[in-house]
Amino acid sequence: MYQKAVQVGLIDAVPAGSELAGAALLFVRDTLTGNAPSIRTQPGLNLDEAGEDWMSDNFRQAIEVVRSENHTPIVSDSCQYCPIKSSCPTQAVGKSVI
Repeated sequence: MYQKAVQVGLIDAVPAGSELAGAALLFVRDTLTGNAPSIRTQPGLNLDEAGEDWMSDNFRQAIEVVRSENHTPIVSDSCQYCPIKSSCPTQAVGKSVI
């Protein structure tokens, strides 16, 4: 999101004409596994032939899923953090909402 904010001019501290080379997040320690610090990198928002970047494409796909109202629930490790388990048909506590 920071790259997108820079790309559309929402962050004034970036000099005009600067190119987005990518991003990196430093995870000081993984509290679930106890792993050592790690860095996760993200590619820059380079434009393709159509003048779009990968993040805009991901946003477009997400919008299409939401608008289609065709959501396929998938069980994953992130389910433990989900605030709407009671509405999810993949969960034992879930139930149909329609």
